[in-house]
Formats: sequence, structure tokens, C-alpha cells
Amino acid sequence: MNNSSEKLGRPGQIVEIDEAKVGKRKYNRGRVIEVPNRTQDTLLRIIQDRILPGTTVMSDCWRAYDCLSSHDYEHLKEN
Repeated sequence: MNNSSEKLGRPGQIVEIDEAKVGKRKYNRGRVIEVPNRTQDTLLRIIQDRILPGTTVMSDCWRAYDCLSSHDYEHLKEN
């Protein structure tokens, strides 16, 4: 996701999300990727900043996403 100020989604549209750290250092080469905490509060804040209320959000079954239904998102899970 880029740093665009435009939010994703709208009612009736599906946005798929997944938290991830992409990167691997081999032989001490490459850059170190710092990952902030991935708690429910952190992820919810990012989702609310990037995705419009009323959007259907599809995620994996990680428990941190369980709060989405109570924050004006329809939440679908896929294992």
C-alpha cells in the first residue's frame, strides 16, 4: 500500500488485508526492516485510516482482526 491519502473501499466492496513483514537478510546483506507492533489496536488504527467504514474486509483468521465487525466493517475470514 502506498501513502496515498485516498481511502480504499466503500459499502458493497471487498478489501482484502493481511499483516506481513516482507524481507529476509542473508549473509548480513540487505536492509533491516523494522516492524511496529501488530496488536489489535495498532491494526485497527491503520485499517480505519486506510479503509472506509461500511467496506467488507476479508482477512485471515488471526484474532487481532476479530474487532472489525464492531467497528462498522463487515468482516469475512478465510483460513
